[in-house]
Amino acid sequence: MVTTITLPTPFRRYVDNQQTVRSRATTVATAIEDACQQFPQLAERMLGPQGGLMGHLTASMDGEIVPHTQLATTKIGDGAVIDILFVACGG
Repeated sequence: MVTTITLPTPFRRYVDNQQTVRSRATTVATAIEDACQQFPQLAERMLGPQGGLMGHLTASMDGEIVPHTQLATTKIGDGAVIDILFVACGG
């Protein structure tokens, strides 16, 4: 089972200018970790000191936002697409 991880444009320079990265992980968190292992420069920009997704980023799977507290337990379905997104805030 292969999962596609879509990255925001600013991160693509760290993955050989690819729009997507592939992973065979079983949870959203392990897919993100796998992408960061494949491309270590990505880890510096996506993962915080504790190893989790940085607060200014979020992940969605098949169009549904996955809360940070559920990244490690959210199972990936066959052919799922995970999008890494910047969190927009302000007023």
